[in-house]
Amino acid sequence: MDSATPPPAQPPSSASPPPFLPRADVDYICGFWRRVVALLVDLIILFLLLALPASQWFSYFSSHPTAALSLGFVVTFPYFIILNSRIGNGQTLGKKMAKIRVADLQGNAISLQGSTLRFCVLAMPFFFEQVEFPCSAGLCAAATFVTWLLTACRFATAYLYIFNTRTRQSLHDLVAQTYVIDAELWPLQHAQSIVTNADPVAGWFGSQIVTREQIWKTHFVILGALFLIGGLGGMFAERKVMEMQPFPELFTVQNAINQSGKVRTVSVMANKSWSTNRAIASLVVTVTPLSAQPDDETQAKEIAAIALDASSKTSEMDSLDIVMLHIANFGLAHYSYNRSFTHSPAEWRTILGRPAPGVTSLNSVQPLLQFATLTSWQSVPRFTTAEQPALH
Repeated sequence: MDSATPPPAQPPSSASPPPFLPRADVDYICGFWRRVVALLVDLIILFLLLALPASQWFSYFSSHPTAALSLGFVVTFPYFIILNSRIGNGQTLGKKMAKIRVADLQGNAISLQGSTLRFCVLAMPFFFEQVEFPCSAGLCAAATFVTWLLTACRFATAYLYIFNTRTRQSLHDLVAQTYVIDAELWPLQHAQSIVTNADPVAGWFGSQIVTREQIWKTHFVILGALFLIGGLGGMFAERKVMEMQPFPELFTVQNAINQSGKVRTVSVMANKSWSTNRAIASLVVTVTPLSAQPDDETQAKEIAAIALDASSKTSEMDSLDIVMLHIANFGLAHYSYNRSFTHSPAEWRTILGRPAPGVTSLNSVQPLLQFATLTSWQSVPRFTTAEQPALH
C-alpha cells in the first residue's frame, strides 16, 4: 500500500457515548415549586396584558361576559399554545425564567397540535365555568352534569399536580403525553430525534428518555372513587341541607332575585357575629347586575325590596347587606370591585317608602371599593351560607 494513502476510517466505538448526551441514571422531570413559580409569572404577564382593555372598557366587559371571555381566549391561548410548542422551544416566559420546558418522552419540544390539546384540557374548565348554562325546559340535569364535569376536571388537575410525584404529570400532561423537564439538565441541543440507522454511536440518542418512572395507577382509582362519592354524596347532602334552617329561606330569597331578571348571578349568605355579648344576624346578598348601570344605590334598593318581600325571615335579621359586584372575567384572570349598602330591615323599609311602625331610618349607606384581584379559579357562587363568629 502506498505510504501516501491515508488509512481507511474506522467505525466509531460503541464502548462510550458521545459527549454531552443525557445520562440514563438521571431523572430530568422538574420539581413541583418550579412549575408553581412559572405558572405565577405567566399569570402575572397575562394579567398585565389584559389590564389596559379591562381598565378602559370595564363597564362593557362587566355587562358582556361573552366578550370578556372571547378577549381572554384571544390573549391567553396564543401565548401558551405557541410558546409551549416547538415554536417557542417549549418555554413560556415563566418557564424560561424557571429554566424548565415542555417536552415529550424523548425530550423533544412538542408540536403546535400537541400544545393546543395540552392547553385546552388545562384551560377549558376555567373558561366554560363562566358560561351561564340555562336551567329551563328540562336542561337542569344537563347543566348540573356539565358543572360537575368541569369541577371534576379541575379537581383531577390539581390532585395529580400535587400527588403524582413520580412523573409530575397532571391531567393535561397525561392527555397530551408530555412532561415538564429541567432545561438545564436536558438542554435543547441535547434532545435528539430517534435515529434509525446502524451507527452504534447514534444508537445512544434513540434509547434516551426523560424519565423511566410511570404514574402510579392507583391515582386513577382514588380519583374515580372521589368523583363517585362526591357526586352521589353531593346530591344526598344537598337535599338534607335544604331542609335545615335557614336554608329554605335563603333559597327562597335567592330564587326570587334570580327570577326578577335584574341580575346575572346571586349569592345569599347568612352571617352571625357576636358583639357585647349579643349575637348579630345579618343577611348578605351579593349580586352581579345584568347591565352596567352606574347607579348602584338604585339597584341595591330594588334588590332589597325583593329580598324583604320574598321571605318574612328577612325582616327578623339585624341587618340586610346588598353587595353590588362588578366583575370583568377573562377566564384565567378577572378584575372586580363592589359597593356594599348596609341597613337594618326597618331602615330599608323606610328608604323604600314602606316604614315599619315606630322605626326611624338612620339612612346610612356604607360604600366599599374592592381593588382588582389577580386570578379567579372559581366563579361567583350561586348559593352559599356560613355562620362566622367575630370579635369586635
